[in-house]
Amino acid sequence: MFSIRYIGFALLLTQVIPMSTCKLHLITLSPTSLSFPSSVVGTTSAQQTITVRNAGTVAEQISGITGSGLYSETNNCPPTLPAKATCTILVRFAPNTVGKINGAVQVTTTPVVPIKPPLVSLSGIGIAPLTFSPASLSFGTVAAGTTSAAQSVALTNNLSHAVSVTGVATSADYSQTNNCPSSLGPGAGCQFSVTFRPSVSRPVAGALTIATNTSPGGAPLGLSGSGSGSVASNVSLSPANLSFGNQEAGTISPAKNVTLTNTSTMSSLTILAVSSSAHYVAGGTCTGKMIPPGGSCLISVAFHPAANFATVAYPGAVTIADSDGTSPQAVGLSGIGVAPIAHSTGSLSFGTVLAGQTSPTQTVTLTNKHTTAETLLIGSSLEYQLITNTCTGPLPPASQCSLQIAFGPSFLGIISGAATIDASGGGFLNPQVVSLSGCSSNSALLPTKLNFGNESIGITSAPLTATLYAQNPITVSGISVTGKNANDFSISNNTCGTDLGGTASCTVSVTFTPAALGPRSGILSVADSGGCSPQQVSLSGTGT
Repeated sequence: MFSIRYIGFALLLTQVIPMSTCKLHLITLSPTSLSFPSSVVGTTSAQQTITVRNAGTVAEQISGITGSGLYSETNNCPPTLPAKATCTILVRFAPNTVGKINGAVQVTTTPVVPIKPPLVSLSGIGIAPLTFSPASLSFGTVAAGTTSAAQSVALTNNLSHAVSVTGVATSADYSQTNNCPSSLGPGAGCQFSVTFRPSVSRPVAGALTIATNTSPGGAPLGLSGSGSGSVASNVSLSPANLSFGNQEAGTISPAKNVTLTNTSTMSSLTILAVSSSAHYVAGGTCTGKMIPPGGSCLISVAFHPAANFATVAYPGAVTIADSDGTSPQAVGLSGIGVAPIAHSTGSLSFGTVLAGQTSPTQTVTLTNKHTTAETLLIGSSLEYQLITNTCTGPLPPASQCSLQIAFGPSFLGIISGAATIDASGGGFLNPQVVSLSGCSSNSALLPTKLNFGNESIGITSAPLTATLYAQNPITVSGISVTGKNANDFSISNNTCGTDLGGTASCTVSVTFTPAALGPRSGILSVADSGGCSPQQVSLSGTGT
């Protein structure tokens, strides 16, 4: 009896394959994402490290390592990475535009072997050398002839060296005082105190601008307010505001005209001076003229955004000093400095997508703001598919083409990426980047919005339902309602429990009982183990 067992065991051993003959192919990247601190446009960040590990049992050929968008990499990875060996990738962020910028580092092998994750998501924020906080001030409505309460704004030098502040200017009915030194040290800040004294009953747009010895410096501080009362002016400006839209950085727009009319029936009007905020050029026929009753003149304005500085909004104003008792007058100005190729959006969010599935496409429209045709080179990070690209030929001036992008994740979790646009005339502003983001999960909470419409105060609506779909078994750890008016929304039914099997679903029903008039909002959150927790549904309704 014992010998029979021993023979069976011996026979079993003869079927085991020696470990030395097993070939496991696997490369891992760690960490799975990197977040860079805010970096000044035109500078390069400190490096961060990614570790590449051959987790397999055989040597692998590394054929390529690339960083996308505004992220560059260097590495010490050999052409052949031995089994169990590691190498490192050093990543730096060098923003050429202002705003949040995503990217990715990808590793490829020949022949192709599994890489987990197949990319490392990168994110960072490009900032101006000098920034105002807040970025704008609104004074609301102020009686004409009176001065508003002062509002404070901080100016910060984000550079690693000192900056000389050589001048400060405000437009129209705004004035300021400040404690800024002539030399603002690295990382240092100073304070401005701004007031608004409207001279007439009308809205007044304006800006606070600073002049420094660095270029680019920073975007102007936008100012807005409105005068009230019965004070009227004999100076009519048509239009009262000029919008220049997107203009290629470093170029001058065609001029736009404002007609200034003396509406007095008795008195002449003398135009003493016409001036404009930084980045705008004012001219025309008004300066120094005496305008008879009912007469008019023209003010011409062109927009000149700073070179190598995008995408940046430039609030401003033309200020007219004249002999009317309500002087000065103002024309509000707005424009955006963009790269030679302007994109319709700086980011696309694809939300939650079930693993193995592909999201619906989203569209980015590209416009050539340059004066000559541009040839474009388009790329996108792994996991984000360029479904349609109509930008394959030279793009004439003022023409448009489009990209359609889809999110097709192959692993779970939050995945950032980038679509990159290199223009033949882009220079420093190449590449332009559209930041891409999405999350891959074993579960999805749909729909992403529930709108209850109008409901009487204190009356409870009929329930609306969101469904949680599970691709694989998941654990549900919490369901709650949060947000601005969370108490107006209640969970009326929940079939989810704590465990949800694969290919199963459950539902959460919510009711709306408005406590006050007007729009009300909340968020339904479901915490689960699916990879994109918490998943959220926006809740909205109106109390009537």
